[in-house]
Amino acid sequence: MVLKLDKKAIYLVVGFFLLAICSWVILAGRSVPEREKETTPVTSSVSTKKPVTVGRDQGFFSEYRLERERTRDQQVELLREMLNNANLDQKSREKAAARLVEISMTIDREMKAEALVKARGYEDCVVIVQPSLTTVIVSYKGAAIPLDEENELKKQVASVIQCRPDHVCVITRASVK
Repeated sequence: MVLKLDKKAIYLVVGFFLLAICSWVILAGRSVPEREKETTPVTSSVSTKKPVTVGRDQGFFSEYRLERERTRDQQVELLREMLNNANLDQKSREKAAARLVEISMTIDREMKAEALVKARGYEDCVVIVQPSLTTVIVSYKGAAIPLDEENELKKQVASVIQCRPDHVCVITRASVK
């Protein structure tokens, strides 16, 4: 059996994985696992008890990272199989090798950008690098990040990701602390 994958097939596979990641991000925001639904009463200055969700933000961020890692592991495995397939032509192997390098560079950029955002004092974050847009999801204690702070964050993330600041989107996720 000969496995022949052309450029369209490779893009189709990569597109499928990106679609899976995006779907997971959307769905992850809608459903909270049962272990995270535990609430702890907190008393305010008016002595009214208000339930607070415990670990919701950390769950979102850590679960997203785990799912991203699983998806990338699957991509890398598929690409390595292509590289090791003796029946695959040289051009397809070169494309698979280039995609492996691209994935590696994206992982490196995302990790550096996430470390930069955390170093700026944000509790947690996730950076999602895509060809046309980089999305930064940050845990923030207020309703929204002040515009000047958001613009500075975009500039710094853009310098790490190597894109233009107007190709960076910042999304705040309200912190529960």
